[in-house]
Amino acid sequence: MNKIIVQNNQTVWDVALQQYGSINYAFDLLVANPTISLENDLTAGQELIIPEVKVSKTEANVVDFYKLKSIKPSTGNFQLPPVANPIVTAGLVQWLRGGVGVVGNVWSDQSGNGNDATLVNGPIVNIDNIELDGVNDYIDLKSGNSLTQLSMSITVDYITLLNDTRLIGELSSSANYGMTTRAIYNGKMMYASGIGAWNTLNFTPVINTRYTFDFVADNGANTTLIYINGVLIITVPNGTVFSPIGIGNKYWGLYGHYLNGHIYDFKMYNRALTQVEITQNYNAL
Repeated sequence: MNKIIVQNNQTVWDVALQQYGSINYAFDLLVANPTISLENDLTAGQELIIPEVKVSKTEANVVDFYKLKSIKPSTGNFQLPPVANPIVTAGLVQWLRGGVGVVGNVWSDQSGNGNDATLVNGPIVNIDNIELDGVNDYIDLKSGNSLTQLSMSITVDYITLLNDTRLIGELSSSANYGMTTRAIYNGKMMYASGIGAWNTLNFTPVINTRYTFDFVADNGANTTLIYINGVLIITVPNGTVFSPIGIGNKYWGLYGHYLNGHIYDFKMYNRALTQVEITQNYNAL
């Protein structure tokens, strides 16, 4: 059996919710700790025995959420971690956050613009990410249609990496090549936009390591700037973008490999973000 220390203003119900994901296990706590009762408040600093019980998947997800956010449920004082740095909101047209707002196969847009994405072929929905299986899972973003300027930010880690694994790319064929990213090709990441000419980023991702990639495409300047973890890596010619765009899909449904990894965050803007704004968003993760 494990033990915990009671926090300020916690009741037996709070401890059950924190440890098991449901208040239904309060009675298991009473059995393991005969000196406590539902009628009397717990004392901050008090040690409690936490018996091992089998919980449901949903309850386990609640427990994981509390751990992830460092939340200690308490009736009188709900203890949240400090508020994170805010993201850039000017020009934000789509924001997909971890496992937030997923109902069925719809991943709800958190920007308030209603640009919901579609989870295709049953990706796994975790508390803070969407897991793509590398077999046929992908995410249809349903946005980004021929914008003059566009910025995209995606936070991802890779479970496995096959040669020509795709990160972002068009879902169906068009008259010209659109924006597409090879997560890896012959040992390096590669990127193409508009004319289909590939540019090597001279960067190789490591599996099970989280990265944030930002792509800032500007047709007027005829450039695309690519950042990794908030640092500018390369500037490439041509900023043309076509729709529909997907995450983790084969290019046009034909070329490359599906992505096997976790998507933690995705943002799309209808303008070119500055270096300062890229850094602000990265620090807000």
